[in-house]
Amino acid sequence: TYINPLRLVKLDKIYEKIFVNKKYTRKQFTKKLVWLVTRKFYDKCDWIIAPTNIIKNELIKNKFTVPIEVISGGIELKKLKPIEKRRTNKRVRLLHVGRSSYEKNIHIVLQAMKIISAEKKDVCLDVIGFGPALNSLKKQASCLGLDKNVRFWGFVSDKELHEAYRNSDIFVTASTVETLGLVILEAMVYGLPIVGVNKYAIPEVMKHNINGYIIKPHDYKEMAEKLMYLIENKDLRIRMGQNSLNLIKEHSLNTVANKLESIYTKLIGKTIK
Repeated sequence: TYINPLRLVKLDKIYEKIFVNKKYTRKQFTKKLVWLVTRKFYDKCDWIIAPTNIIKNELIKNKFTVPIEVISGGIELKKLKPIEKRRTNKRVRLLHVGRSSYEKNIHIVLQAMKIISAEKKDVCLDVIGFGPALNSLKKQASCLGLDKNVRFWGFVSDKELHEAYRNSDIFVTASTVETLGLVILEAMVYGLPIVGVNKYAIPEVMKHNINGYIIKPHDYKEMAEKLMYLIENKDLRIRMGQNSLNLIKEHSLNTVANKLESIYTKLIGKTIK
């Protein structure tokens, strides 16, 4: 006897209404179902903590009714050091940190680097992180003639990552999936100017024209333009890097811990009453 798994979980009639009557595509149905299950879970909570306002707004749009507080990920500030005392690079060094996966759009950074390298031979890009796209990215870099300008480090130790941040001049990312933007916060701790895209957490954790530039997603030409401007203006790099050091203070572990403690105190008081 054939047993319909949808019938076992009482989704067979919903499936029929949706797909037989062509109300939604499978993708649309899956998305709605995921939101429904997620909402059911969070409805049992007293409070939701979201890392950015854009995530909060997305939850509200999908009819989440539990109170939502925006608190970014906390980060240690003990590594903060004056910028001008620690960078003596002969070459301008760009840095990308993150998993080497396709959704990170590292190929966009490589395309921008191709434009830059045609004018500036003394610029290099360090790509740190391991993932499924690493081999194809290496091949792309080679095809673009970037063997001397791009170095892929794969997975590195904490000490090596610290050195990479400390010795770099500009941090760059083309990722459109950053819901927290931790690598950007890390780059700001080391006083780096940032070039990132206008998607999810990035425009909230950094400030356009203050500690870097926010560009359109997937636009490698604009990325190259903004990077080139920073490459050619050392004083601007230092000024924007100092702004990163100032802005990161609102994301310190102490600040975040105090915000969380405030929420827990309210919830405890509510429970006692």
